[in-house]
Amino acid sequence: MYAIDAYKDQGPIQIEKVYDGSDQAQIVANIIDTHVNIRQIRNIDINRLTASIDFEIYFHYTNNDCHPEHLFFLNAAHSDVSLTPKYKKTMNNKIWACYEGKGLFYLDQFPGTYLFDQHQAGIRFQHKSLPVSHLVYIQDKQSHSEALYHQRQIIDPLSGWMVTDIQIFHDIEMKTTLGNPEFLHLVGGKLGFSRFNYSIVFQSSHFSLRGVFSEEVGIRVCWISAVLLFISVFIVKWPRLMWGIISICALLLVISFESVLMYGLASRLTGYQLQWMKMGFDIIWWLLPAYCLNMFMKRFIFMAIDPKDKQYVANIVPRFVSVLIYSVAGLGIVAYVFDQEISNFLATGGIFAMMLGLAVKMNVADILSGIAINIEAPFRLRDWIQIENYEGEVQDITWRSTRIKTGENAILCIPNSKATESSIQNFNIPDKANWIKIRVPLSHLVSPEKAQQALTAAIFATKGIITEQIRIFYKGITELNAWFEIYFCINDYSKRKQHINDVWTSIWKHLSFEEMQLSMMGHRVRFPQQQLIDILNGLDILEEIDDQDKLELVPYFKRKQFSAGQIIVDHQKLTSDKFYIIRKGAVRVYFPSEDGELIEVDRMGAGNYFGETGLLGEDYATQIKAVTDVSIEAISGKILFACVDDREPFLNQLRHLRLRRMLARNQQKTQYEAQVEKDKKKPSIFFRIQQFLGSYLFKGKLKNLNSS
Repeated sequence: MYAIDAYKDQGPIQIEKVYDGSDQAQIVANIIDTHVNIRQIRNIDINRLTASIDFEIYFHYTNNDCHPEHLFFLNAAHSDVSLTPKYKKTMNNKIWACYEGKGLFYLDQFPGTYLFDQHQAGIRFQHKSLPVSHLVYIQDKQSHSEALYHQRQIIDPLSGWMVTDIQIFHDIEMKTTLGNPEFLHLVGGKLGFSRFNYSIVFQSSHFSLRGVFSEEVGIRVCWISAVLLFISVFIVKWPRLMWGIISICALLLVISFESVLMYGLASRLTGYQLQWMKMGFDIIWWLLPAYCLNMFMKRFIFMAIDPKDKQYVANIVPRFVSVLIYSVAGLGIVAYVFDQEISNFLATGGIFAMMLGLAVKMNVADILSGIAINIEAPFRLRDWIQIENYEGEVQDITWRSTRIKTGENAILCIPNSKATESSIQNFNIPDKANWIKIRVPLSHLVSPEKAQQALTAAIFATKGIITEQIRIFYKGITELNAWFEIYFCINDYSKRKQHINDVWTSIWKHLSFEEMQLSMMGHRVRFPQQQLIDILNGLDILEEIDDQDKLELVPYFKRKQFSAGQIIVDHQKLTSDKFYIIRKGAVRVYFPSEDGELIEVDRMGAGNYFGETGLLGEDYATQIKAVTDVSIEAISGKILFACVDDREPFLNQLRHLRLRRMLARNQQKTQYEAQVEKDKKKPSIFFRIQQFLGSYLFKGKLKNLNSS
């Protein structure tokens, strides 16, 4: 029982007076041991903050005249909540009573803050007429230990809510007497009533990361994730790895920052302000996954997934996907954060889109054509294409136009609608190899067999040509010429003009060394007879040697013949000190790789020379092999140096020549090994998915085409 000094002359109830040795008597109120058992909470409405509660109230007291069941429920949505007696027993001047009740009650009417989808449902009551001086409700301590265990089942798990805690406490509510004559003597005009509070704390049963950190832990996590996020943003070397780190750091930053703000400011802000703060974080929780997903699409799907194939994606595709992702996030914000009907929003947006489409219908046609280009993929970025009379390399596919870079290094913008309506020729599909045809007119007197040998050597000696795919056809004799058609392959169609120029230069050189005659409109083009001294005068490596010394060298040159496939210089054998001049045919230069495989690093034909490494007294690092039947003029290094009066300038030229060739050949070797290493790498799962979908769509289109 509680001893209370105030209100000692109030109420009709007979109260007990206790003397503590002084002259003043203390009024002792009736103590009501109270226990509440909530049997079920249902019909939880978060928007209206109401719930239906079925409950039982147990009273244990001694004064039968206090009537503790005369209750006023402070959080009841309706005033007609009534109690039905279940039993009432008296034993040894002690009374045990139980009452049942049910009704609609307001949620979150108890002291405290409600964060991260937490709510409280329960009952708050006081006696209708007896103040705290006459009656006090206190908690029945014997039943509290088992309360939480029994109350976990009061909310149906299928409703999406679960019980997390129980709060039981009693306090005093002060009410004004409103001029009641019975309480005019009270100081301040306020009267206290004993209030009993019993609440069930519950939250959403769905998994959520919000609020997992306490305020103290959240501060540490917030600082660490912010620093790591700042560093990760500036690291561009590993984009896919950085995506994972950035996403995790951003997630931890939002979780911790929300926990710090909500827990730290909850006691200082009003419920209205907390609601706005929660709404702001709800928006962030929709935008964060959209940002991470958009970054994932850009770094894993739209980047050049397999660099060896140089596959790129036009800007229109990632931009379209970005708009789609953020649009879905925006609709989610409208529907779940602002609690608005999406259908109304979409209807309004559809009307606006229709009006905009009518205003810019030509641009809409270009946009739809751009989407069709990306779906059908008649060309890709970096492909060399021809649209009507326009030819160039595809640089970008935007919403409105396709941009190509012409051979004149100019950017040409073609509207997408025009591109889809025109014939398109793609020189990079189905593969990078492109056939080039040139026609060579020769004299009627030229033997077709010798002509084909000379033309074959000219093609084999040209760099950048796929020599495994060469076709030379003798087209017969016309009234004016004997025609030969040459077909060869190149890998980069954008450089075809340079390759054609190199091929014609090589053909001219080989025909001149073979002393064959070109025929132009029936007029024969005679090449001057190539004597050895003429060949020596045309070599840049011998510029420092005067004409008299060159004449002295001519008798010492010896002609050697090598058949196709025969090794001329081998790096595995002893050093050769001979200087070689190719007079007929073509050779290839091979460089040994680390695993012993020979890599082609250079090609040479008629008029080229080699042997500078041997003349400098060094071992050969390359192997030189004849591709066709080869005729070579060779001279010993000792004789060559003996006929040269001033050796130093000649040696310097040899050193410079060797250095230039070694740098170029090492670069070719490095590129080849890098390409082999890329080929060995296992394609990523995203690239395999892309290949599967691409082949599937291609088969589907082919099937539809055949059926039509």
